[in-house]
Amino acid sequence: MYNNYFKEKSFASTDVPGVFTLGEATNEELLAINTKRKELDKHKDDAAKKQGSIKVLKENREEEDLNFREVVWKDIYKKYEFTFKEAFKGSAGSKKSFKDKLLREYSTKINPSLNLSSLTDRAEALFGKELYILELIKSVNGSIITKIEENNYWDKVIVGKQDVNISKLIRKLNNADWVNMGREYIHNDNVCPFCQQETITEKFRKEIEEYFSGEYEENIQQIVKLRESYNITTEEVINKFKDIEQKEKLNNDTKLNIDRYSQNLSSLINIIEANKLVIQQKVKEPSKKIRLNESESLLNKLSKDIEEANNEIKKHNMLVKNYTKESEILISDIWSFL
Repeated sequence: MYNNYFKEKSFASTDVPGVFTLGEATNEELLAINTKRKELDKHKDDAAKKQGSIKVLKENREEEDLNFREVVWKDIYKKYEFTFKEAFKGSAGSKKSFKDKLLREYSTKINPSLNLSSLTDRAEALFGKELYILELIKSVNGSIITKIEENNYWDKVIVGKQDVNISKLIRKLNNADWVNMGREYIHNDNVCPFCQQETITEKFRKEIEEYFSGEYEENIQQIVKLRESYNITTEEVINKFKDIEQKEKLNNDTKLNIDRYSQNLSSLINIIEANKLVIQQKVKEPSKKIRLNESESLLNKLSKDIEEANNEIKKHNMLVKNYTKESEILISDIWSFL
């Protein structure tokens, strides 16, 4: 028979059902097993708590993902649905696919230099309508107008010969132009056109003619020639500018800033018309100095308007020629912007 000491020492009870041990180290080992079991239970509790936290975080993440999906769909897709329709192809089938595409692009393509206005213009040019090559606007050369306006003859005092006897009287009157206009009335008549007395002698008539001959006549002819050249040249140039204005107003694809162009053209016409009146006065009174308004600045503005329009036309035509490549670049830029 086993004594009680041996039984307690060798056959100690255990909390583990159906398990017992045999030997002198049984109690110590059972204590170790119990300790490990408690530690295991604690780890299981911790794991269960963590699993619960993970579940909550996962649920929160799914909720945030759904919220984000709704936000980008409403604030981005719906906002630019028609403007960037072509860029959204293949990603707009569902809110999830659009969100996923946006996140992928965001992680790889960020370009802060892009702006909505530029992208919208490019999208309109590429995707808005049928593309075709636009004709460049022909430039207009108005340099001849400027040269005429800067001619020294306008500032020149044109008078007759100073070595003729009657020149002293004309200088004293200080109105050679007035005397010159009276010449038309003394060719076949001895009556003075001014005092209406028969004071016109043959000698007087010859001195008058001699005074207004030679260099004076040449200068007058030059003035008249400049006037005619100015009238013809300005008419040609203005007509060309007007033709451009009329054509571009009817052009739905015009790249010309019509409002600014028309305003500059109107100002140019006003200056030229004013100059024509001043030039006509110079022809009537060649001894008077005149100063013409310069049209160069307005001519330059109109040329710049045309140049800027042509630059936009060249960009447009380049898009047409490289449609596929430019489309890919634009779509990439749109996603980078978004």
